[in-house]
Amino acid sequence: MSRRWVQVVLVVVGVVLVLGHLIALAFVGMSTSSWLSGTVIGLGLAVLGGAHLLLAGTSIDSTQSRRKQTLFGLLALAVGLVEGLVAIALRDAGWWLLVPWALSALAIGMLLAGPPVEKAARLASFGFASVLVFSTGTGEIEGLSGFLVVLGWSLAAAAGAVGIGALAHTVMGRTHAVAGR
Repeated sequence: MSRRWVQVVLVVVGVVLVLGHLIALAFVGMSTSSWLSGTVIGLGLAVLGGAHLLLAGTSIDSTQSRRKQTLFGLLALAVGLVEGLVAIALRDAGWWLLVPWALSALAIGMLLAGPPVEKAARLASFGFASVLVFSTGTGEIEGLSGFLVVLGWSLAAAAGAVGIGALAHTVMGRTHAVAGR
């Protein structure tokens, strides 16, 4: 079996694990601790496989650089999971939780070097994981509509984190262009 097929299988298995645990949480009433462990494993597999697929198409030549980018992807995912758990504990802070979330997105985008596609994938996994953990940990998910709401918020957070990174990239690019004149 070629490496690409192994990577695709990792992504598919990870996505199936995450969706299966979300469905079990919504319809079967799985406990949050059981849901969280299976979802973390699924997200880890999906991010690992996805990072390898993205890296295969980029110009990164050395194995050490590939490992570094994979490590950065897993780090972004871990930060998202931890931030989601902390947000559950601090849910009384309300909308103020968006400030550390946005700062974490900026830090992931600016401090973890790599190609733009890798950075976008990292930011998306951070945003998706953090809001997925927070929204399932704070609300009662009942039925398909609850599942779709959680999925929608998580996808919006993924897009928002990528948007924060793109905005920071644009601002920094213009700042450097003005400074260079």
